[in-house]
Amino acid sequence: MEAKRSRIRKDKSELTDKQQEIFVLMLKGYDNQKIADTLGVINGTVRVHLYSVFKHFGVHTRSELLALYVCKHSLALEENKIQGAY
Repeated sequence: MEAKRSRIRKDKSELTDKQQEIFVLMLKGYDNQKIADTLGVINGTVRVHLYSVFKHFGVHTRSELLALYVCKHSLALEENKIQGAY
């Protein structure tokens, strides 16, 4: 008999592997059905994982998450430019 995989993460500040996969596909512009088809899961599974990703980042929509992601990465790029100038 195969043991069930634990749903408890060691570090709850990180996304699970599946949440990360779904997050990346969402950033690429995939809709829920395309994400489900790509990962071989049902649409409901994608919705549950996206809900967890939204909750993790404190947002409610894809647009909010994308804006947060772009903003954070833009700031990181600017900081690298500033540090590289000195």
